Amino acid sequence: MDTDFSLDRIRLQMATLSELGVVGPDGLTPERIAGRAELPVELLTSLYPEVTSLLYEAVENAIEQTIGRAVEELPVDRPATARLGLLTHRLWGALQLPTMASIFRLVDVDEDRHGAFEHLLEEMLLSRPRAAFRTLVAEMVRSGELRLANPEHKAYVMVALLFAYGLWFHFPSIYPLFTPQQPDKVASHVLLVSLGPEAHGRIMAAAAARSLEHAGQ
Repeated sequence: MDTDFSLDRIRLQMATLSELGVVGPDGLTPERIAGRAELPVELLTSLYPEVTSLLYEAVENAIEQTIGRAVEELPVDRPATARLGLLTHRLWGALQLPTMASIFRLVDVDEDRHGAFEHLLEEMLLSRPRAAFRTLVAEMVRSGELRLANPEHKAYVMVALLFAYGLWFHFPSIYPLFTPQQPDKVASHVLLVSLGPEAHGRIMAAAAARSLEHAGQ
């Protein structure tokens, strides 16, 4: 029975994200979500008396499986240059997932009406990548591979650029960019404009070496 409820929760969360991407947070109803999940409305309301709690749980788990994995699953046995390159590529890969298009619909949600989504998005969606970038950039500064007056600000800028490209990728007419890039060039472009050509070259080479090594294993 517990397994059945766990599977039902997963189906409801997936349906919630799908509907969020279609109708936005204001259009979510128990009937729409249950219909998408092909489950009885009564089951949904028994598990989640409030749609907001289901939406929060769905978004929280989706961020963990996308942004969280991109940040947490970096190899620990590689130099900071390789990890920074891999993190940039992995975060950009996560931001292109269809799930992120749904989550981005919450960017302008009124916190008073839809729960503490501002806190959720700040803590899980932005703070973790910022902390990871800040750690790696600071490590490169300490080793002499980078010369930066304010590594923390630079890390903030890199994450902001990646998320700006993520919004543009999913909603180009709403979030146009002055310098649009081919999707497969975005990570490299962000590293280049943020850290300069010399650091960009070292980071890309280190990340590529790691990828080739992994492919050969």
